[in-house]
This record gives sequence, structure tokens and C-alpha cells, in this order.
Amino acid sequence: MYKHKDYICSEKFCHFLLNHSINHGKYKQINYNLCRKSKNQPLMTRKYNILKHLKQLPHEEYKIAKNKLPLALNVSKRTFERWMYLTQDQSLEVPADKLAVIAKFFNVKIEEMFNYEIPQINTKHLKKLGNEKIANELNLTR
Repeated sequence: MYKHKDYICSEKFCHFLLNHSINHGKYKQINYNLCRKSKNQPLMTRKYNILKHLKQLPHEEYKIAKNKLPLALNVSKRTFERWMYLTQDQSLEVPADKLAVIAKFFNVKIEEMFNYEIPQINTKHLKKLGNEKIANELNLTR
């Protein structure tokens, strides 16, 4: 989302800014990984960097990727859009095989598609934990 004068713009307005105002140099800094559902809610971060990588493409490539990538992934455009705008507080996840294809398309490691730190876990760490604690620590509980 676009942060301007301590408020966060709606997705439609942000999209408008990107397609119209950016070309004229009016708005320089846009953080695609921050958003709010309303002005009164705290700032949330995006779960994945899909939108960030898409916005780095030239405009023509952006349009092609946004329309054709869902076809290549065998998902609907709406599903792909949901993945782009997922926030970290939402339980929905992009399937690993689909995320790997997206990462390959952008020519980045799959770890770079996440907008959060992936924990490093080894057997020494696992031995210290009980089964319930492992599930909680690995975020395997709902």
C-alpha cells in the first residue's frame, strides 16, 4: 500500500497512483508490503513479496505477468490476486509448489518470496522441545 501523510491508501487508490501518478514523478516511495483495512487499524505487513516483485517489472511485462501467471499456475486470477495481497495475520497460504514457480519466474530464491524471517531449526533444537511445543513453534496449530 502507499503511505502518504500518515495514512494508508486503499488498494484501488494505490493502483491508480501506480498507473498514473508515478509516471509523473509525484510519488517516490511506495511500500507494497504495508497495508491497512481502515485508517483506525494498525499497520499490517504482507505475507509474500509477490506484489513487490511484480511492481519491479516494466509496465508491459507487469500486465502480461499479472494476467498469464495465474494461467501458468493453474489458478484463477482472483486466487492469484488474493495471494498478492495476503497479510501476515491471515491464515491462507500459497502452496509451496506454486510459490516455487512464482519465485522461478522472478528469478529469485523461494525464501525471498516470504516477507518474514523463516526460522532455522535443527535436530538439536527439536530434541529440546515436546511434541506440542514443536507444533506451536513451527506454527502448525490453528
